[in-house]
Amino acid sequence: MAGKRQISESQLEEHLAWYLTSRPTPIGRLEAEFGHEQCPEKQYSRLHELRRARVGAADSTNSIDLGQLIDYLEAELYDKDLKERAEAYEDAVRSGRAIPEFTLYSYQLEGQAALDAYVSQIVAAVRDFPFLQLAGGRAAGSWIRDELVAPVFDGHWDFYSNRKINNGFDLNEFYLLLDGENMLIQRLRYARKTLQM
Repeated sequence: MAGKRQISESQLEEHLAWYLTSRPTPIGRLEAEFGHEQCPEKQYSRLHELRRARVGAADSTNSIDLGQLIDYLEAELYDKDLKERAEAYEDAVRSGRAIPEFTLYSYQLEGQAALDAYVSQIVAAVRDFPFLQLAGGRAAGSWIRDELVAPVFDGHWDFYSNRKINNGFDLNEFYLLLDGENMLIQRLRYARKTLQM
């Protein structure tokens, strides 16, 4: 490490303490360009306000509709032509032909890597949905997430850690997970109907 100044851990701690406690703090670029509303303290307090609002008790003014998640998943099916891709994939596998190129590509990846990246994106979106803010409250949100949603991924993908298990999904399995009978979208519709009763 020639040319680099070595500082001790205690010196680093002292500098960090100074930086965190100095008043007033040095003005950052955002604050300089956009005013005092962009200072770190205001940004930090806004972040905590948003977090508190996210986990606050559900009521009629701040509850989330499960239809938002259903619409997102249906739009993914349509936008990505998942039904057509899954059918082409399954036909190729069944007949022993090469899998058509258009079926498994995404994120500048091909094959299983592309599918795994896409599954991870969908799982992240579903997992991050604010289930606990649904109209039925925390109990209903937990029931939907833990009893209806998470189990459809069992054996292929760990829903909570968003990690592939074993071989993950093939394209047809993932399509059926989303839009198959009694699978994710239908379970979400059932839950939505149940919450509206």
